[in-house]
Amino acid sequence: MNVVYSFAKVQVLLHRQYPDAQLIISDAEYLIPTEVYLQYLAITSYVSRYKYAASVFDCDKYALILHAWIVQEGYKQKWIRPLAFGEARTVKKKGVKHAINVALVNDDNETPVRIIEPQTATLLMPDRFDVSIIIM
Repeated sequence: MNVVYSFAKVQVLLHRQYPDAQLIISDAEYLIPTEVYLQYLAITSYVSRYKYAASVFDCDKYALILHAWIVQEGYKQKWIRPLAFGEARTVKKKGVKHAINVALVNDDNETPVRIIEPQTATLLMPDRFDVSIIIM
């Protein structure tokens, strides 16, 4: 991974996709993976293997744990910057509240935002959700 985006570019790309979302972006620069590598990370994490438990281990806990696993993986692999990966609180198009993960990828300039469903390790296009807050 040698593509790096600045805080400002990450902010612009996320706001372009979700103009009404509150963004909490912590770092000055981020590594931007390919979609293939992002999918690899989601699949090789152990997070989707957990069993759902309402209110105890539900969607927001899945998103939190996957985010933490990505950070830990970066530490183990000695990434020079954090991955452009975070958590999001959403309302699905059907009006159901949900927590997911969000990331940027570098191989689709038109729509670089990807949603990761941490309960299934599935990558989705961002237009399936209305995002209210992103923490990266």
